[in-house]
Amino acid sequence: MKIGFYFECSTKSGGVYQYALNLLEALREIREHSVTVFNISPDFPFNDFNLPNWQIVNLATIKKSETLDRRGQIRRETFKRRVTVFILNWIRKMRLYRLEIFLERRNAKKRAMNFLGHDIDLMVFHGPSELSFLTNIPAIVPIHDLEHRRHSEFPELRASGQWQKREYLYNNIKKSAYKILVDSEIGKQDVVEFYGVEPARIEVVPFLPPSYLDPAISRERQNAVKNEYDLPGKFIFYPAQFWPHKNHLNLVKALALLKTQNIIVPAVFVGGKQEGWSAYGKVMEFVRENALEKQVKFLGFLEGDEMSALYKMATALVMPTFLGPTNIPVYEAWGMDCPVLYSDIRGPREQAGPAALLFDPYNPESIAEKIKEIWNNEPLRQDLIARGRARLGAWTRADFYAKIKALIGEFAAHNG
Repeated sequence: MKIGFYFECSTKSGGVYQYALNLLEALREIREHSVTVFNISPDFPFNDFNLPNWQIVNLATIKKSETLDRRGQIRRETFKRRVTVFILNWIRKMRLYRLEIFLERRNAKKRAMNFLGHDIDLMVFHGPSELSFLTNIPAIVPIHDLEHRRHSEFPELRASGQWQKREYLYNNIKKSAYKILVDSEIGKQDVVEFYGVEPARIEVVPFLPPSYLDPAISRERQNAVKNEYDLPGKFIFYPAQFWPHKNHLNLVKALALLKTQNIIVPAVFVGGKQEGWSAYGKVMEFVRENALEKQVKFLGFLEGDEMSALYKMATALVMPTFLGPTNIPVYEAWGMDCPVLYSDIRGPREQAGPAALLFDPYNPESIAEKIKEIWNNEPLRQDLIARGRARLGAWTRADFYAKIKALIGEFAAHNG
């Protein structure tokens, strides 16, 4: 059987990129089938999937002027892609959202045609994609969240045609997908509730911590990262893009409250500014107005051992997100023996179980109280680390691989 995989995310996609890699690694364990990857990303890890039964088809034109970085990834965008991005930004600036949606759908139809002629029996996607229903090829399609239905107050879920795009996607996926993947029972409940999908077509496949993190990272490498970025000896850590729903603002408000109690808690943020609907400006304005510049560091995008070092050195991951149902940094933290402080809301509450200190993400005082509780409490830190290990151990990489293999095997058995 021939399996197709559509890869379109970049390292800047955050958790979605790591989820895509986990799916690819699961497919790599399946030796009895061949895999064809249709790639448009500059960040596809070519060297990791140079296998006899794999074929990589680049759908984006590769120019001779483009170079490969040390990981063998294509780093420069093609001229055509740069022009496309320029036009897209202009369309959004002019608020021509219907035109944007029309052009995106036309482009998706053209891209989907690339699947034909490769004799693909089953397509696998790493996110909800239009391409999954623009051919007659059966598809396994994840739906990571339906939070636009519950939290339309956030512009990244509502503005610029985002609501319409999501509804178009999910209403078509529900009709066409062979299987829909969700990360939790709550995610499954939402798909059934909002789109009436039969429960038998929905598979719960929880996230994994990314394989690039190194729990055994050396103390020497940690110190090197600490020196390179001039990090304090203690800090809380939050790796998240600056979407409004990630709630960096209430976190820095909590730091300001702690400062009035003479408790100075440094924070390290990594991720993207997300210029479109970014909260970055408001967060940094609050930081300046409250003289928190020496406490707050923003390092931008980091990868590999630098992220491993930050998790290892952090006093805790503090994640005050307003959305769920689950979030990958929590799994990352548990896998790196980093205690977790997390939002006490639907989804995250169920994900964390007893393995996190929970707070009200809408209340900076609640966030501050939990940070204060752990800041100088090493026994509590060690207890949360142990709870995190136990929580993570309930769903292993082998379990993830076995689940994906079973789904592929089930399809092959019925369509062999």
